[in-house]
Amino acid sequence: MMDTNQPGSSAHEIFEHFMYEVREKHKIIKGLIKHHFKKISFKMTEETSREEFRSRVENLAEYTQLKDYLQDYFHKYFQQKIKSKK
Repeated sequence: MMDTNQPGSSAHEIFEHFMYEVREKHKIIKGLIKHHFKKISFKMTEETSREEFRSRVENLAEYTQLKDYLQDYFHKYFQQKIKSKK
């Protein structure tokens, strides 16, 4: 248990700050990918494979610097957004 007389952030405050940063990074990368797709005139579909998705964003440094599981996440994220619009 934390000593309330001791200065510093609580575990909850640290977690909230971390989650804020995750949401902001997600928003930035999502926007960059969408902008990049518009720039190269690429329209993603439900059938867009992970390999094709990756090939379309291979020149986007912010994406290529992500770990593989996060790159896969964005592929699935955009596929899910397409499916949810139907």
